[in-house]
Amino acid sequence: MKRTRAGVSPSVRRPRTARNACRALVPLDTAEILAVRLHECEESIAALLSTERALRQYADDARAHRAWLAVALGPLHSALREAQAAYRAAYVLYRQAIARLGARPSISDQLNDLLHGRSSQAEYNEPIFSPSSDDMPADTDGSATDAARREQFIAAQAEHFGLTYDRVAAKIKALYRRVCRLLHPDANGAIPDELAWLWEELQCAYHAGDIKELYHLETRAMIVQRVYRVFTRVSDVIAFTERVELAHAALWERTELCRTQPAWGFHEWDDTRKQAARHAAEKRLQTAIASLKELTEYYQHATAELMRRTTRSPAPAQPHAHCFARPKASVMSDPSVPPRRSYSRNNTSTAGVHPEFSS
Repeated sequence: MKRTRAGVSPSVRRPRTARNACRALVPLDTAEILAVRLHECEESIAALLSTERALRQYADDARAHRAWLAVALGPLHSALREAQAAYRAAYVLYRQAIARLGARPSISDQLNDLLHGRSSQAEYNEPIFSPSSDDMPADTDGSATDAARREQFIAAQAEHFGLTYDRVAAKIKALYRRVCRLLHPDANGAIPDELAWLWEELQCAYHAGDIKELYHLETRAMIVQRVYRVFTRVSDVIAFTERVELAHAALWERTELCRTQPAWGFHEWDDTRKQAARHAAEKRLQTAIASLKELTEYYQHATAELMRRTTRSPAPAQPHAHCFARPKASVMSDPSVPPRRSYSRNNTSTAGVHPEFSS
């Protein structure tokens, strides 16, 4: 008896010539599928490049917006910096007065400490430099701080992905080297001006230790070199398309965040919109300056009161004593104004007392 495959009847088996013809058609089907996948990959690349152009345009708009505001609102910005410096100095003097008095800071003072980056009362005994002063000491350990921040960020990524620190650090170095081979001027000549930002972002991502950003930059470099054109397997094209879509999703999130910024679409603003934006910015700055001046006066008065308690000096005159001044003589001699009652113990006069309560 002739043996056959299980579940296949001899009467429905294909002839050998038909099977060979089907096998001959497989490469043609693979080529068609590869062409379709390449077309889908190019569509994803086009969407990524469009989002990237929007981000580049926003960067230009942000610089132009800052320059325009610096010219339009320069005096107000200077007044705001002066108000900030005065408020900062008044608050520092107030906290130093509290330290000399030995009083306990209030909850609002503790919140201000957190806002100003001070964790203890003892730190207010040392001189504090204003961020806007010219004699502020330089940060001599900036490189050490950046290195520590990079190590912390790499450790956080390693914990997130469930890997060791050394493995993530090695992966970051390998990604950086691969992108450098794709973009380095010594290997491919001078980098075009439109791709200079890619080289700068590569350096920033490597020094920050951001493995996701390096992965997306490698995808962008592969697009620049058109590496996907040399793929011969469908699986490679599908994998590269997924990488492009991940990079596009990351750029899209950044674009959505930039859309909420005031400088978005600044190159398309007309004079009416610029004037409205200028008035709105002026109101915000004036409100901020008024609030800072009010807080400065409050802390100055509070500091004077604390200094009075410390030195046991007589109380200073009330700042608004004119509100409690006695009326003028013309007012007192006016018959329409009833006389005031005297509350002296030795004075038994009943002038000004209601008839119902008079004896």
